[in-house]
Amino acid sequence: MLYFPVGRTRVRETIALWCRRGQEKNKDGYAAMTRKSFWICLAIFAASYLALRLLWLTGDPGIPSVWEYGYNATDEGYYLAGGKEKFLWNCFVDLARTEAFTYGFSPGTHWLSYLSHLVFGLSTWAWRIPFLSIACLAWLVLFVHLSRRSSPVNALLLCTAASSIPMLIAYERTASNDVLIGALAVIAYVTGTGKSRWRLFAAAFLTSLIVLVKPSVWVLIPVVAAGVLQVSKFRKHWIDGVCYVVVSVACVFFLKLLVAWTVLPEAHQANVSAWEIVRRTTTHYPLPNLTDFASHFRGLSAFPRDPSYALLGVTTVFVFLLPICMAMKNLVNLRFSGNTLLFISIPAYIAAINVMNTHYTHYFIPALMFLPVVVDAAADEIEMDLHDGKARIKEVLPVLVFIAAACVIGLLSLSGFSLSPQLANQ
Repeated sequence: MLYFPVGRTRVRETIALWCRRGQEKNKDGYAAMTRKSFWICLAIFAASYLALRLLWLTGDPGIPSVWEYGYNATDEGYYLAGGKEKFLWNCFVDLARTEAFTYGFSPGTHWLSYLSHLVFGLSTWAWRIPFLSIACLAWLVLFVHLSRRSSPVNALLLCTAASSIPMLIAYERTASNDVLIGALAVIAYVTGTGKSRWRLFAAAFLTSLIVLVKPSVWVLIPVVAAGVLQVSKFRKHWIDGVCYVVVSVACVFFLKLLVAWTVLPEAHQANVSAWEIVRRTTTHYPLPNLTDFASHFRGLSAFPRDPSYALLGVTTVFVFLLPICMAMKNLVNLRFSGNTLLFISIPAYIAAINVMNTHYTHYFIPALMFLPVVVDAAADEIEMDLHDGKARIKEVLPVLVFIAAACVIGLLSLSGFSLSPQLANQ
């Protein structure tokens, strides 16, 4: 028999106390269930990710007719030979033999190569372990980030679907510098979304590490800045952005000095300056002229009909059309946020690739690695609109017009596209 204290007020207080105790028990049980589901989903994702890559770790990078000849035949050796030189001859650069002639352009890949040789000895498959480890770390960090924003199940679905894109499977098991810069950008982005100021500076330093792999750091800074602007670290968001950019640029120049310092013994032996060593080993494809707007427009117009870009498939919608549409919607609503910058910077990165003098599909890997982030940000914006009850036609019309225009341009481009007999036979 239940006993209630005398008085209506005491009865209400007792019932309220029982309800609070029940809610606390339910809350504890839900938290335990959430933690359990998190670890289960994380284990499933990690197992599927590694299973699709470790089994072919020692295999060829890919089929040249499918994944582009330039990368598979040469790039791994081009960007890793300095590590072997250091391991065998105790020097990254030998000017007399012009090895390694890409050290000044991508010293970070040569450092990782040297580190892997120190640990695993002289072999070819050992080159790939640091790159695969950093890529795996980036996906795990992204999984944790999405789990906190949504749920472990949603994070599992997004990360598994994105990481299973054939292009990512093929290149993430190799020593690809595009995979490396994409992984660094993802880690920096997630780091920048935290509230504390030290995470802002950590994100800036992680972003600057991209310069050790490719000059793409300058077009990826806005992408990571979108994560920094998600949560205010100082009193105003613009202070966060300025601090992040200033620290990133300062770290970039510091790392440039560090690269020159690493070749001081080689410079002394060759009787030249360290900067001369860096200059002679900075070998890369010619970069486009920024003021040549006619070439830029030709490069952008070729995007929907270039055969190599067909490998992007349906992902083009998520890394190009979707962010542009969401950016237009936010700009019409005068909603300037970190998500808006993300929606602008991802298509801007793709546009920068399309104006390059050389086009390879693996250049798009950093954008593909941000696909779960873009989808999550788009879902967040849509949920915000539904919560605010905004459904005015002026907010939807620009997006619909852009989608219609994109479809018309795509159909016109495809209608005029034809394969040569030689390419068709391949």
